[in-house]
Amino acid sequence: MTSEVVENTGESSFGQAQHLKKVHLIVGLIALVIFPLTGAYMRIYLADEFVASDRLRFSMRANHIYILLSSLIHISLGSYLRVSAKQRRANLQTFAPLLLFTSTTLMITAFFAEFKMGIDRPGALLAMVLASGWTLLHAFIAFSDRTEPGDRL
Repeated sequence: MTSEVVENTGESSFGQAQHLKKVHLIVGLIALVIFPLTGAYMRIYLADEFVASDRLRFSMRANHIYILLSSLIHISLGSYLRVSAKQRRANLQTFAPLLLFTSTTLMITAFFAEFKMGIDRPGALLAMVLASGWTLLHAFIAFSDRTEPGDRL
């Protein structure tokens, strides 16, 4: 199905799609701005500690890259999101971004607050599980919409 067909099936789904796209773009751009700020924070405040500990350096860089990943997921969704014409799937697409917004917030929080010297990093793990869950749910909905009878892949 093309995005025009899905978005023109009803005024509410068109409005819903536009709202979700805008929110994802805004959150993605905010996270994209936070990404170089966390890089500057590492360079200015943690450079001496990075020399002393590879584990700290790798953990901080991983969280730093996860923030970039979260921002790029949001920007991608803001650019290409198509809300399903089926109300049940559209409701899931409206609810599911809460997982991604929570994931992005958790990742930024984990960058500053999570203990980096241990192997366990529950905040970063939960953030990535939430982001993966939402991404897989969205992919399932998009694939389901494309494989309805009469649709071409």
